[in-house]
Amino acid sequence: MDTRHIRRTPPKPVDLYKLSRNRLYNHLMREPLPQALTEDIIETFRQEQKRKPETRIPSTLEEYHEIMINRRLALMDKILADKNAQRIDKIKRKHHTKLWRELMSSLKYEMTNARVGMKYKSVHPTPERDIAFAKYLEVMEKTMTRLEGLQAHDLTPSQTAQLLAREHGIDIPNNGSHWTDWVQPSKRREVNALFEAIPTMPRTKRKLPFQRTQRPTAPTRGMAKLERLKQRTQKELELVQREFAVAPTDKRRETIGKIKHALRWMDDMKPNEFVPPTWHGLYPENTD
Repeated sequence: MDTRHIRRTPPKPVDLYKLSRNRLYNHLMREPLPQALTEDIIETFRQEQKRKPETRIPSTLEEYHEIMINRRLALMDKILADKNAQRIDKIKRKHHTKLWRELMSSLKYEMTNARVGMKYKSVHPTPERDIAFAKYLEVMEKTMTRLEGLQAHDLTPSQTAQLLAREHGIDIPNNGSHWTDWVQPSKRREVNALFEAIPTMPRTKRKLPFQRTQRPTAPTRGMAKLERLKQRTQKELELVQREFAVAPTDKRRETIGKIKHALRWMDDMKPNEFVPPTWHGLYPENTD
């Protein structure tokens, strides 16, 4: 008898909950499953049998496979998301550390210079000079302690300055781009007055505190940082000029003049001069 055209009824899915442990094992052994997965399924259904029927997982092997696949896909998505979050967090922390290091590097450099100046034996030593340098160092050491405490937060220096202004009403000039911005105006005035009180001597250069300088870097590094600032500033100038051509205003005219002036300053900058993140930093706010 030719049975090729007889319609075959597909096998009915087996309810795994109705099988004993041995019958479940024998049923799974007919499936192309790894031994470890077989034992995992047996243990899973043994635990599920203790639960109420309405809370159990589906009873067929096919549905169980689908659930396991979806769970593994969800787990893979979570692992990938966690890894991506860790990667972003690592990049962020590295960038934040770099910004704080650059900020405090200039402060450490100035502290070193002040210690050298304090130990320098002048031909005409004066108590005013010793007092001025001692106070200057004291202010810088307190500023360093303050910056180290603020660095513990997961924010950049500029973000920290904005947060202090927004939530505590503490104004940090120039978004804290240079360490001198973090010194209280009253302390700046006090130290400046002490240095001005030092008697002037012939052929003696007066120390000027709180200068916006930075630690000298390798020429290529310093020039590269300055060149990047020039490129960003030039792009901003072109954008403002296009806006001015469409809708001229006094504010835009003033901004164009400031940017052009800032670009000229960049051309004349010395290697140890502080390079701000944007051209606005070349117009320091009044901090006294």
